[in-house]
Amino acid sequence: MTCPTNEFRLLPVPLTCDIDPVFHEATSIIPTQVFELFPSVLVTMIPGVVNVCSVDGNTSLLTACVSGESTHAHHHFELVLKGVFPMQIHAISLAMFASLVAPFGGFLASAIKRAYGVKDFDSIIPGHG
Repeated sequence: MTCPTNEFRLLPVPLTCDIDPVFHEATSIIPTQVFELFPSVLVTMIPGVVNVCSVDGNTSLLTACVSGESTHAHHHFELVLKGVFPMQIHAISLAMFASLVAPFGGFLASAIKRAYGVKDFDSIIPGHG
């Protein structure tokens, strides 16, 4: 899947191609603007989140914030993920979406049965008890 071939050979040869970036490890995936949606108190509780500060108001000089340092001013939050593939993030987000939406199918089926006053779907769809 990462290195497809379009030809059939009797004896296999090594495949050479550029791997899609989705299959490379990423160091940071989540954009910093996402953290602006939430209160800073909640963001600091997320493991791996770094509070990035500007030094003396100079936005070109950014560093991790040091507590109590008077020259540091909050600039943005950053989540650093190491050894994570973007494909894994996509899979997790799709799984979370499916787990949130799936129960509504059961709710819809229950609403249909109540509307028609039936105990199970066998009277509406034969063979479905």
